[in-house]
Amino acid sequence: MMREFLTSQEAADELSSQTGKKWTVGHIHQKAAAGQLPVCFLYRGYLGLFSVPMANGLLFSTKWMYWVGYLRSNDVQTSLPTGKSGKTLDLLCPRNVAVAMPAHGYELVEVPNNQELRTAGENGESRARVVRMSEWVFHSDDLAKLIIGSEKERRNSVENFAKGDEKINSPSPNTAPMVDAKVAPDAQKKKRRGWRNVAWPYMVQVFNAGRYTTAKQFFKALEAKAGAESPFDRGTGPNADCLYVREISQSLSLKTVENAWAEIRSNRNLASPISVVPANPGGSSGSVGSK
Repeated sequence: MMREFLTSQEAADELSSQTGKKWTVGHIHQKAAAGQLPVCFLYRGYLGLFSVPMANGLLFSTKWMYWVGYLRSNDVQTSLPTGKSGKTLDLLCPRNVAVAMPAHGYELVEVPNNQELRTAGENGESRARVVRMSEWVFHSDDLAKLIIGSEKERRNSVENFAKGDEKINSPSPNTAPMVDAKVAPDAQKKKRRGWRNVAWPYMVQVFNAGRYTTAKQFFKALEAKAGAESPFDRGTGPNADCLYVREISQSLSLKTVENAWAEIRSNRNLASPISVVPANPGGSSGSVGSK
């Protein structure tokens, strides 16, 4: 039987067991940050009943009291808070809350429809409570909803897959003619364009224009040149250490460049009919041209 409140790790283990899919603590925190899994926490402090915000944005407390027990955050988090350094902070600052379970000796707080329950200061003013990620727990009822949602998603996927099979196995008199097998590979190649097709000629050009002894030096040069005159933009967010290939909306990592380093150094072009040819038969410099 599932306990009433579970830690992040316990919640991940429970969901993995119930759904048959691997859940991690990171998955749990992502659901919480997206507002799909309410965060609960043990609270010792003041709670206040606040009226609907007035036109000037102020909140008025009609009643406040000292309270101990578990609260559930009603604040929808669109993303985990991020500090100025870009590092994710392990905290939540909820205001609007609901009672998840009062401690012994404390009674459930009834909240009228036109009011909100909020964490408050000792004078009754609305005050956010900082909750570290280590304090986060999740109620069994909220986890059960995730399990039910995951099961519905699985059933819908199976049903859609079965419907797709029915359409494939039920030929229609108006079915379009099949594409000639000789033409199909060319169409597939156009759909599967990669970074080599888009960026390789530019990368060869940059390599020939400079002196790079390592893939890391070369990658830093590509980063420095990223912008309108380049097929690359600098990566952002989780891909900040990558290059972003605009035309195909893909990231290019240093590791990928390191794997292709031998080919780049030899000026080989495996993706398109562009290669490095001498500017003149007797010269040593090279330029990018078309065969």
